[in-house]
Order: sequence, then structure tokens, then C-alpha cells
Amino acid sequence: DKKERKDTVFKKIFGDKELFLMFLKDFIDKPWVKDISVEDLKLMPSKYIGLRESTRESDIVYEINHNELKMYVFVLLEHQGKVNFLMVFRMLEYMTKIWRSRIKEAGKKLSERKEYKLPPIVPIVFYDGIENWTAETEFQKKVEKYELFKKNIPKFEYELINLNKISIDKLE
Repeated sequence: DKKERKDTVFKKIFGDKELFLMFLKDFIDKPWVKDISVEDLKLMPSKYIGLRESTRESDIVYEINHNELKMYVFVLLEHQGKVNFLMVFRMLEYMTKIWRSRIKEAGKKLSERKEYKLPPIVPIVFYDGIENWTAETEFQKKVEKYELFKKNIPKFEYELINLNKISIDKLE
């Protein structure tokens, strides 16, 4: 069955640092990805971050420590058959929870200092539904009349990997 095969491939990719790094380099075309090594990756349990009450296996958080920069890659695998038009809001909630966890870990004394910075987070959504993904990937565009309020609205977008456009052979 095709769905079971995909699930097996994803568990293998996300559970293995080397495969996850290969995935990043093949599918996320960003300058920060080029110099990352396997030693820079640390798989974080989603429950540790407190992302949701009932954590699914397909929610993955990797901590990346590279060149004195700590960052997080949050991967959400959507196995739903339809587009989720609130996905960009859900990503913002998860990002906020990850940052809140980092602030708590740093402690009040350190986190309230001027030089304290929040780590970057790269949200990635995998979608394998039948329909084309038509939901906004940019947060600002989900807000009514956003053009008038650009300075007041968080600005980010998540990376979308539409599995309908990638063959299972390429993933493997």
C-alpha cells in the first residue's frame, strides 16, 4: 500500500540524522543548510517541547547547533485529505511554544537580558492530500487587510513539501 510505504520512508528519514540531513539538503534550498553536518543535529522529542497534548510520531523537532547558532527545524506531516487553511496559524502557535520552552530553559535572569536572542525556527509542512495545497504559507496574508498593518503582524512563512509532486522513488 502506497500510504504505508510513505509512512515507512518518513519514519526512516526523520529518525535517522544522516537521512534527515540529506532530506534538508535535497528539499530545502536555503544557504543555512549547506554547511550543516550530522554532528550538528539533535532529534528533540515533541513532548519535550510541549507542542501538543497528544504528540504524533509525524511531528518532528530537530535542534541544530552550527557555528554557535542554535536553531530548530519543526516538521509537521499532514496526513489529511484536505487542505488546512489555518495551518499558518498552527505553525505560529508551535513556533511560540518552542520559543517559550527555550526562554524557560534559559531562565528569567538570562532571557530578560538585552543580548538574549530567540533561536530561529524553520517550520516545514508535508502534505499528502489529494487536492492541491491552496492555503496561505505566509502568515501576513492570512490577516485581513494585512497590507495596511504590515508593521503590526508577524512575518514568516512555512516551507511546504507537497508530496503529490514528489515520487515515492525520489523520496526513497
